[in-house]
Amino acid sequence: MDQLRTIYLCILIFFIAISLVLSLFSYKNEKSLKVFPILLSVALIAELLTLLFYKFNIDYNIIYHIYIPLEYCLLAYYFYLNINLNKLKKIILYSIPFYLIISIIFSLKIVNIQKYPNFQTNIEGLLLIAWATIAIFNIEVRSNLSIVRLPIFWICVAVLVYNCGIFSYIGVYNYICESRPGLTNGLKFYVLNLLNYILYTLLSIAFICSQKMKKYS
Repeated sequence: MDQLRTIYLCILIFFIAISLVLSLFSYKNEKSLKVFPILLSVALIAELLTLLFYKFNIDYNIIYHIYIPLEYCLLAYYFYLNINLNKLKKIILYSIPFYLIISIIFSLKIVNIQKYPNFQTNIEGLLLIAWATIAIFNIEVRSNLSIVRLPIFWICVAVLVYNCGIFSYIGVYNYICESRPGLTNGLKFYVLNLLNYILYTLLSIAFICSQKMKKYS
């Protein structure tokens, strides 16, 4: 199982690296996409540190207590830039400090930093599902461009598929680790690992679409 986890982390790092490279060449007119090189750089550093900590038998869950709030801030800011509803834009903007405060409280008082921050992840997931759902139904239709050629479509799909997919699993993750450790690795592979691969594949498609948009500008 140790070897499988190492292989998974290496493959995940590869997927993130590919997405990061593609994000660096995103179409310049899509200014909101500039969030993703930062997000993917942070994700890559987080997973590299996770692999390093794992190799030296150091508890790595603290990394996710830091990474997940940063991830929410950047993704929420992306949706803030892309949703053209003024009242909702304010709610998204105010949700960032609110989520940071909630995450800090949970990390210090409720979820031990030696455990995976499952509550923080699910709160993030619920918020991102709401923003992605609103965003996908408010995509500006372009007469010369199909919706599936727009980066925001694939980013919304990526956020929805990933967060809807992991929600139930993450909610009981720490319980399974403690009470049924034998199930942890199997469930992790079929739920979390595959969804991570799908997430970064869909993001990569979004960045490829952003390049092709040059033809339609």
